[in-house]
Amino acid sequence: MVKPTETYTEKEQERIDAVNRYQRGERPSKICKSLGRSRSWLQKWVGRYNSLNKSHEKEWFKEESRAPKNVHRKTDSEIEQLVVNVRKSLLEGATEDTKYRCIGAVEIQFRMHELGYSEDVTPSLSTIKRIIKRNGLIVQKRKRYIRCKSKKRYTLLNPTKANDVHQMDFVGPRHIKGYGRISSLNLIDVVSSKAHIQQYAGQTMDDVIEFLFDCWTKNASPNYLQMDNGASFICDLIHSRHFSRVVRLCLHLGVEPVFIAPSKPWMNGTIEDLNGDFGEKLWEREQWTDLEHIRSEAKTFLMRHNNHQDWKYRDRYNSCW
Repeated sequence: MVKPTETYTEKEQERIDAVNRYQRGERPSKICKSLGRSRSWLQKWVGRYNSLNKSHEKEWFKEESRAPKNVHRKTDSEIEQLVVNVRKSLLEGATEDTKYRCIGAVEIQFRMHELGYSEDVTPSLSTIKRIIKRNGLIVQKRKRYIRCKSKKRYTLLNPTKANDVHQMDFVGPRHIKGYGRISSLNLIDVVSSKAHIQQYAGQTMDDVIEFLFDCWTKNASPNYLQMDNGASFICDLIHSRHFSRVVRLCLHLGVEPVFIAPSKPWMNGTIEDLNGDFGEKLWEREQWTDLEHIRSEAKTFLMRHNNHQDWKYRDRYNSCW
């Protein structure tokens, strides 16, 4: 019989008292009723006492840990170190294979795939995130545009499949020392996040039309093209009451142009995020010499971006773009 002579927690004392009463021959129903416990609870602790008492285990009344004794999916130390190394290399972006790339868990998976690791060996996204946090490799995320509630004066599109909506915007103009101004015209599919970009010395309507012809000849045209109210998109300043050539081109191709509200960039949030990546990953990392220099490097940036989206959405949208 148990002789409680030490200090125990309230629950431990309850278990000890219940087993002692059972050992003295008190009816189980009476014990359970007085304690407000079930018969299975009493049987559990009597059984624990009987089994552990035979092995001279004195602390049978202690709650056992429910954690598995063997963690079968514990990440191998070599794989964890590989994730750390890949993360650091993407953060530095110092080689041809790593510059202009994303740095998150999806990109780490994609980079491991490029290095020849199978999906069976590659850790899950949640595991990669834990490894990043454990090794102090978290970086401050750039603030993203938050979708706000519309006052219903402007259309808010909610695309569900690739090529429902493309968003387009100019980045710049930005100045190259010793050369002059350049602008980048960027376009992105809202659902698949696949992009098309090109750089120009100005922001003319001719540039926009050339860009759209090039993009929609190589890829599918959307149902809607969403833009801001820039002069390059919306009108001819000389003939302000006429549709612009960009609008007429869209309508001719069966694409409905949609213009966002003035000074509301959050309405074009997807393209604004791409513009941020363009500035952070490409423009700010190099000393540019001329238009052709940035055009050649922008091709690498675009390839990295689209390859990342191919990997991220590899089971859904790749055949649409």
